[in-house]
Amino acid sequence: MNELLLSPPSRKPALSGAAALSLLHDATEAIVVINEKNDVIFFNTGAEKLWGYTQDEVLGHNVRMLVPDFARQGHDGYITRNRETDINVIVGTSREIIFENRHGDYITGELTLSSSPIGPKGEKYYLASIKAVTEENHRKKLLDLQNTVFQSLSTEMQIQDVADLICREVENFVPDTVAILVLIDEEHRLRVLSGPGLPRRYAAALENVTLSDADIMALSNDLDEAATVVWDSYKSLGVSLGLHNCWASAIKAGSGKISGIFALFSRNLNKVSDWPRKIVAGCVPFCSVLIEQYDARHHISQLANYDPLTGFLNRTAIHNAEISQKGCTSG
Repeated sequence: MNELLLSPPSRKPALSGAAALSLLHDATEAIVVINEKNDVIFFNTGAEKLWGYTQDEVLGHNVRMLVPDFARQGHDGYITRNRETDINVIVGTSREIIFENRHGDYITGELTLSSSPIGPKGEKYYLASIKAVTEENHRKKLLDLQNTVFQSLSTEMQIQDVADLICREVENFVPDTVAILVLIDEEHRLRVLSGPGLPRRYAAALENVTLSDADIMALSNDLDEAATVVWDSYKSLGVSLGLHNCWASAIKAGSGKISGIFALFSRNLNKVSDWPRKIVAGCVPFCSVLIEQYDARHHISQLANYDPLTGFLNRTAIHNAEISQKGCTSG
């Protein structure tokens, strides 16, 4: 009788394979799974939204198609090394990456990558989960760069080096781009202060430019008119050198004077997203501070080395020049 009253043993709740696939398919985060041949075998709804491709366009194709142009060449090799060595540099970690959707827009995402042996042969499959980075993350990057610039300017770091730092960091924010910082002097001539990746021919063309009063007025009224100065007149030259798009902004000093231009050129043939324009606009305030520091240091140097009455080198400057010349001669 007691045996009849005993309840059957309870079963632990379990998730079926079909239910798990359904959950993964409808997840808001992008989820991509590749097999032992690096072909995509799972591409969920979140991935469709992120990349702009449908499942039918992706499934069965090498995962390279989801990787930006600049990273495709060695991508299979990276995966092969992980399969063969089990040395996990990226697998099992989360990191920020930049990828390109079907429209050519660069998108920042947070990648979490995992792997697991599947099937009787234990072939290694990879699962990537990508969460799009929000506008807030982009603002944080710019704020971090601004803080770095201000800290650098408070030290003895050369203005040229700080300008180079800005350009290189911005080029990291938006892959396949070239950033430049241009000064506009009192005679309205352009001078490229920094542009580590800018082709020399393009830099030389810009440094032959002298702006008219009307040009300066146009820049003062609309900072975005800077693209007319550094791109519209030189687009054919830029395209011949591998540059295809440009976002630029004039830089206005605290006094209201137009003191420079910050620009970002893209090597991407496709029209990319609005993010580069926002990057340029976000850099303008601390580029303005940098140029003011440059002018101040230059003015101090002038006072230290030139006689205010004659305009010629003073005794100290001549003495330092003689010492420098003797050092070169003895070397």
